[in-house]
Amino acid sequence: MREIAARFQDVIRSELRLARAESKDTLNRLGRRGAAAAIFAVLAIGGLLPLLAFLVIGLGKLLGGNYWLSSMIVGTVMVVVGGLLARRQLKAISAEERNLPRLRESLRNQRLTVETQLETIAEKRRSA
Repeated sequence: MREIAARFQDVIRSELRLARAESKDTLNRLGRRGAAAAIFAVLAIGGLLPLLAFLVIGLGKLLGGNYWLSSMIVGTVMVVVGGLLARRQLKAISAEERNLPRLRESLRNQRLTVETQLETIAEKRRSA
């Protein structure tokens, strides 16, 4: 029983180290994705402002000087496109594996090992 208790303590320590490492890895991946999304957003905004002005003025001229209508059309298109792209990025972030799969598998294996050892001890006691 002492051997099992010592092994169990080792397992707990090992699993805690694995959980820390896996959590750190997951946070690093999520941080990189968030930073990339922020950089892309800044670049897109900087490049889009002059293009949006061009679209509003050009569309306004085509609509017979109705610049308010062209502003509304261009703004609506930008909101829809930006919203869809942002939603896609948020889905990618939420799909990231955050449930520590290696830790879960390791805990399952360790539980099976402990159960096997306990069954072996119980069988030895019954046969003795």
